[in-house]
Order: sequence, then C-alpha cells, then structure tokens
Amino acid sequence: MLGNSRSVEIEARQTLALFTLIRNLKCIQEQALRSGLDKALCTAAATYVAFIIDRVAERCNSITHWDAGGEFIQTDIGDGKIPMTWDFPESNPVSSGSGSWSQATEDALRVLEILIAQDYQPCIVKRTSALALPYQDSFFDAVVTDPPYYQNVLYSSLADFFYVLLKRSVGHLYPEHFAGQCSPTKAEVVMDHARHDGDADTARAAYEDKMEGAFREANRVLKRGAPMVCVYAHKTTAGWATLINALRKAGFFVTEAWPLDTENASRQRSKGAALASSIFLVSRKREGESTGQYEEQVRPELEAIVHERVETLWEMGISGADLVIACVGAGLRPFTRFARVEYANGEEVPAERFLTEVETVVLESILARLSQEVAGKAGQTSLVGMDPATRFYVLWRYTYGTADLDAGEAIIFANGTHVELDGTDGLTYGASAVLQKVKNKYHLREFTERGDNDTLGLPGKDGEPSVTVDALHRVLWLLEHRPPLIPPFLAKCGASLEHVRLLAQALAGPALKGGELADVSPSAEQAALGKLLANWNAVMEGKPATEDRQKGQTRFKI
Repeated sequence: MLGNSRSVEIEARQTLALFTLIRNLKCIQEQALRSGLDKALCTAAATYVAFIIDRVAERCNSITHWDAGGEFIQTDIGDGKIPMTWDFPESNPVSSGSGSWSQATEDALRVLEILIAQDYQPCIVKRTSALALPYQDSFFDAVVTDPPYYQNVLYSSLADFFYVLLKRSVGHLYPEHFAGQCSPTKAEVVMDHARHDGDADTARAAYEDKMEGAFREANRVLKRGAPMVCVYAHKTTAGWATLINALRKAGFFVTEAWPLDTENASRQRSKGAALASSIFLVSRKREGESTGQYEEQVRPELEAIVHERVETLWEMGISGADLVIACVGAGLRPFTRFARVEYANGEEVPAERFLTEVETVVLESILARLSQEVAGKAGQTSLVGMDPATRFYVLWRYTYGTADLDAGEAIIFANGTHVELDGTDGLTYGASAVLQKVKNKYHLREFTERGDNDTLGLPGKDGEPSVTVDALHRVLWLLEHRPPLIPPFLAKCGASLEHVRLLAQALAGPALKGGELADVSPSAEQAALGKLLANWNAVMEGKPATEDRQKGQTRFKI
C-alpha cells in the first residue's frame, strides 16, 4: 500500500503500462492484417483485447483500494462514481496477481466460453438516441429499458474513464463512435444541478422532459397492447415522481411491478440502505385520456392493491426497502391508468402527493402485518395505532435497518409517516431526540444514545401521553445500568405495557428481520431487547415467570 506522497511516480508508471499495452495491440492488429487475416475478424479480436486492457485499467489507477478480506485490488468506479482516495495499491500488470494482464485475460475468456456454450441467437446492436429511435411505428413486441436513475449516476463522466482509452486502442476502428474528445454529455438524461447553474427545479424539469421524450419514442415503436418493462431501483419518491410523470405524459399506464434480485449481497453490505433488488415496472399504452376521481376510483383500488401486494411479497421473503418500493410501484396502477386524477373539488392530484399517499398506505399495511406476525391474528394491540414517533422508529428500522439516510430521502420518508424531522416539534429536537442530523444525513438513535435522559419516556408537561419508543428505550437503559429504578419509572411513565411489549417484540423478533434483512436494530439494542423479553415478567410486572406459568393451573389430587 503506497501513500499519495508517491502518487505522481506511480501514476506515471501506470500510464506507461496502459499505453504500452495499447501500442502493442495496434502493432499486433497491423501485423495480422498484413498476414492476410480477415479484416472483420481482426477488428473483433482487437475489440476484445481492448476490453481486456480496460479491465486492467480498472485496477491500474489511483482510485482503487486494497480489499484485505479477499486480498485483492478493488475498483471504486463500480458504484457509479470516481472518488478520490488517499491511499491506493499499485498493481503489477505483468504479474499473475490482482489487476494483472493475465488475470484480466482469464476473466474475459471465461465469459466468452460461457456465452459460446449458451448458443445465443444473433442480435442487432445499434448505438442511437432513445429520443429518436431508427424504427418505424408499431415495430416491437416489447421494449425493455433500464433508464437513468434520477441523479444517481453521471454516466457520461463515468464513461470518460474508459472512453479515453478506447479512443486510443480501437477508436480508429469505430470512428463514428469516437469522434469527440470525450463522451457526449449534452443529450444525457440525468438530473444534474451543475448543468443548469445549480438550479434544482430546472435540472429536474430537464430530466423529466427527456425521460418523457424517450418514453414517447418507446410508445411509438410498440405494437398495440405490447408491454414496456422499465427497470428502476431508485429509493426515493422524488426520483419516482419524475419517472411516473414521464410515463403518464408519454401515454403509458403501469400494470404490474415486481422486485427481482439484481444486486450482489456484498454490495448491499457496503451501501447500507441500498436496494437488494430492482423493481420491474410493466406498463402498456393507455387507451384514451379520461379523468379519474381520487376518492371514488383511485383510492379504493390503491388500498386493495397495496394490501394484497404486502401480503404476497411478505410471504415471498421480500423485506425492507425492497418491499416498500415494490409495493409503491404496484400502487401506481390506479393512478397511471388515467391521464388526469382529480380530488372531489376538481383539483388535480400531482404525482408527488399521490406517491406520498401511496407510501403512507404501504407503511401502514406493513405495520399491520408486523403486528400480526408478532402478536398473532388474535392480538388486540397493533403497531398502527401507536404514536407517530414510535411508528416512525419501527418503519425506519424495518426499511433501512441501521443505515443513515440522506436528507432528501429522510424527508420523503417522514412525509409518508406523517412526522416532522426538524423544528421544535420535530424528531431531531431536544436531548431525547429520536433522530440526529449530521451535515446532510439523518441518524436514528438507539437506546444507548437516548436512554440516560431522566425525562425520557415520561408524560409531557402539557399532559401529552408517553411516547412508546421513548418508554422502551428508557427501560432498556435502566435494565443495563439501574434495574431498581424500573418500577418507579413505570409508575410515572403511564405507558401501556402491552404497547411496550409489542414494540420490543417487533424490534427484536424475526418478523421484523423478514426475508434476508439482517441487523434491523444495532447489536447492542438487539441484545438488550432479548434480555428484556426473556425476563419480562420479573422486570416489567414484578413477578417471577413461574407465577405466570402457573396461572390457571390446578393441582392433581392423588
């Protein structure tokens, strides 16, 4: 591992290595052509070799890091960004180790062998603009697209990493694709403030307009009744709102939405709140331009769809943010089948407001299902009826686990759960705050960060009832540090023990973990919840467990 003090020297070596490979590629191609080999075959072979050089370049640069677990060089550009790193490893391209030419060649050959073994049918590949497809009307039986995810990735900037090398290795073979110095950016569909003088509204409008244009072209080339499948994995409803507006304006309505596993599990561990799956939105051409009534037509259908989808996906093991976003996607059907949706007073329902209401229905349905899992179908207590802060805490843990959220995503999530984040009435206010805001991120505080406050969990000065999650966190802290103070605290608290127990079970039990979602709560909180529930009768009700077990039993007379 070498530091930045020698970065200039290292980068010079890396540049020399890459351009030596490019120079040799050109020499070999020229020799092959002079020997009489077919020009098309030489072009194909040179293209594959250029791919191998790109593979070497991924790890022969100054934005890599050393993966100590696997003991190999890891590239950082796979996340869609090109970050600066303070320390980076230097690969040896002529060795057989990580980042070498031989390893990159083996990887490429292995992929080719798999593709050849599959005996795929030949296809036609065209590089063109999605805003002007070179096909006649009603040409395709289906369109499948994976559009840009709002502001997630600046694709043209990322493409330049490889473009500058490909232009020098095979640019002369494909002059129509490498005419510019860098990859094109002006026509890129992305929500980038910097390209619009920092104006977020203008950037968003530009993104939506181009998305609409691309979808209109897809609508034009699709046969009647044919599906368009749109792969989308953005986590926030801000990105979804622009997508839905573009779909509706382009004449599509959503007919289905299903999550499919598309992400590597190791990537999820590194990305925190990232989705483990992508949502496949299936849409078709909308017939007519009718107006729908929200209260009479859209809302009832929305609730029915969401309740069914929560039940279905839960049984399939889908959980967390994937479950929320998948159900939000399915809830778009009743909204998008109309060109316009109105409230009873004639006001149009904007996509942003509808998505907030969809998320509310989804989250309440998930809370109801969580309550059913924890308390059973005969349970009299539900998480749905608890105070907003408690519902917010459970849903955050369920949806995002221990991950912190960017401000934009946290605000949208708060809208769906009907709580305020900031201000005197917000969850970030005061010593007992549920949330902590650090720069542009929000952090959900566990009991170790809140429980030492003597007023936590007590009724408010104006007689407001106790917040259930506050009462639970105070009990967990007292159990760890001052168990004798639990009885007097409970006497002052006034919180429903049934509510506290249901909340503890929801946060600790396998129901909340669902599917493959692990570490819903921090490990310290998980351990404390397990300890509390195991000793509930003695700690919370002041009686030994044996007494509770003997309740209702009678002695047999012999």
